[in-house]
Amino acid sequence: MSHDHCKPVRYNRGMLRKEKRAIGTVWVFRWSEEANGQRRQHKDVIGTTKQFPTEAAANKEADRRRCRLNENKQYLSLKAITFGELINHYLDHELPRLSKSARKANKSYIKNWIEPNWHGRIACSMKTMQIQEWLDRIQRPDGTKVKIKNVLSAIFSHGVRWELV
Repeated sequence: MSHDHCKPVRYNRGMLRKEKRAIGTVWVFRWSEEANGQRRQHKDVIGTTKQFPTEAAANKEADRRRCRLNENKQYLSLKAITFGELINHYLDHELPRLSKSARKANKSYIKNWIEPNWHGRIACSMKTMQIQEWLDRIQRPDGTKVKIKNVLSAIFSHGVRWELV
């Protein structure tokens, strides 16, 4: 059986919405799953609007939940995994295994360089030459570019290991 690593993995996106509760307004992550031919609805409170003041902040936390939700599922409805979701999966599962200094460095490269440029891209559609051209345009020393490239590579390798890409 051959694996086509760029065949899109169907990913359960769920949805995020604000709801009023006794404690105030909260962000709620909702999703559905099919089990034994029946569709079941689920919901999980992400946090309050004080904890996550913007939809983007709440969505970042929702991405972590999406990753956990989809870890063992190869095909689900909706869409292929984004690189931002892949980054969050890497941060949750791979980064804790690294040394403290490596964790700090990798988080910095992800936050300052990788995530702002690649977050919303579909991971399987990212091409090596696009990434190389982007790296060539970065105004940083070659050593820094190599480190950014190595972190990108580690994230992709993680995705392949977990069969997300």
